[in-house]
Amino acid sequence: MEEDRLTSILSVLETAMDLLFLNVLWLVCCFPVITIGISTTAMHYVAQKMVANEDYHIWSDFFHSFKQNWKQGIAVELILAVMAFIAIADFWIGTNLPGTIGMACQIIGVITALVWIAILGMIFPLIARYRNSLIHLLKNALILEFTNPHIFLINIVLIAAWPVIIWLYQDAFLVALPILLLIYEAFSAYMIQMLLRPVYRKVDSSQGV
Repeated sequence: MEEDRLTSILSVLETAMDLLFLNVLWLVCCFPVITIGISTTAMHYVAQKMVANEDYHIWSDFFHSFKQNWKQGIAVELILAVMAFIAIADFWIGTNLPGTIGMACQIIGVITALVWIAILGMIFPLIARYRNSLIHLLKNALILEFTNPHIFLINIVLIAAWPVIIWLYQDAFLVALPILLLIYEAFSAYMIQMLLRPVYRKVDSSQGV
């Protein structure tokens, strides 16, 4: 019993250290900004292998995905940037316009923001796992996100956590920031990959994989 407990503790610590290394690698590769989408895809590629208990090598697997998916990663990042601009612009315009037009702009802004979150939460795991056209990946990201509302809600929480933490704990921000930067994104990717395991099984089964 003690030996099993020790093995479990060591396994958790090993996973935590791997996630730490993965998060730092992701963070460094995000510095050029234009590579955020590619780096996030590569992070999900490694996290997917970790969750599936497959053999993985963080450095080589990360850069394998980085090289393989750079075109779609950059394209998705640009699409998400445009959508974010539209959502913010519509909501801002809506709050400054009276009456029905203002309300309509705000509603469009909120809907665009929800679609943005849905794509952001699902598209990079799909790029990391499946070879498909960008249009099909975007469509499947929306379908899978909205047909799995528990994943959609968790993605909302994970995406909103950063600004909420900063807003609520401004005094402790400098203390919390290193922790968030060192572990948060990789931990989030690992959690999402755990939730996606049954989704992958359904998709692979339907495709005869």
